[in-house]
Amino acid sequence: RDLQMALGRLRLAGGDFDRGLAALRRVVDHYPHSDAALRAQEAIASELARLFEPATGLDPLDASRLFFQHVEFAPPGRDGDALILAASMKLKELGLFAQSAQLLDHQVFKRLRGAHRSAVAADLAELYLSAKRPDEALCTLRSTRIAGLDEKIAARRLSLEAKALAGNDEAEAALALLARPSSIEDIRLRGDIHWKRRAWPEAARDYASVFMATPTFAATSDRETAVRAATSFLLAGDRDGYRAFVAGAAPRLAGAAEADLIRSLGDVDREQFIANFMSAYRSAYGGERS
Repeated sequence: RDLQMALGRLRLAGGDFDRGLAALRRVVDHYPHSDAALRAQEAIASELARLFEPATGLDPLDASRLFFQHVEFAPPGRDGDALILAASMKLKELGLFAQSAQLLDHQVFKRLRGAHRSAVAADLAELYLSAKRPDEALCTLRSTRIAGLDEKIAARRLSLEAKALAGNDEAEAALALLARPSSIEDIRLRGDIHWKRRAWPEAARDYASVFMATPTFAATSDRETAVRAATSFLLAGDRDGYRAFVAGAAPRLAGAAEADLIRSLGDVDREQFIANFMSAYRSAYGGERS
């Protein structure tokens, strides 16, 4: 027992986290009721807190694996919850959404209860959506649904559920949830769903609303909203709506390629519209967006 404790500490000091943590774990498993087991658990918890520090030299994937293998040793209560959340957010920042979700899944379904659980479950659902796993996002939200949530949290969960439904090709269900959008992003999502379904009048309405509510257009996605709005008006056969939108939108896009693009859309006849539009669209976006 003492040898395993000493060996574990020595290997951890030398940066051998795999074998160091394994040695400490053997103390816990083989001598569960001893003081040494308590010391080993405390040592493992301490190491969990530093696995993602740059000084360890660990690859984030290895750090994630080791953390999850020993997450049961995280301290109880708020300290442990904060530790798991911090590790999950570090993985998210690195774009390791699946690994981040794995840690947060443990927290949501093994540690948390009540309203706090439902709030963190929204973070987990968002990670699943980033990882292109809408089914798991839906499952997470539905299995943590409770009454009496804070209005802001409830609205966020509803938006995420609509996004997950849309990602799961359940457009009608998603639109039903978005009937009373609580944010501009909800309206943008609704516009995206209509665009995909070729529901042009509805897409035009939503994209125009989003564009007019957007204060600045530094992001490509914000400028693209104007293009989609103008295009949707024309595809809906609403040339008056198109002209009214462009008259207000083009000046706000001054200096951007999209300003000339949306003006040019109405100058072509219907037979040439798609060909000319796609050419201008590729010029504006390099053919990377659809």
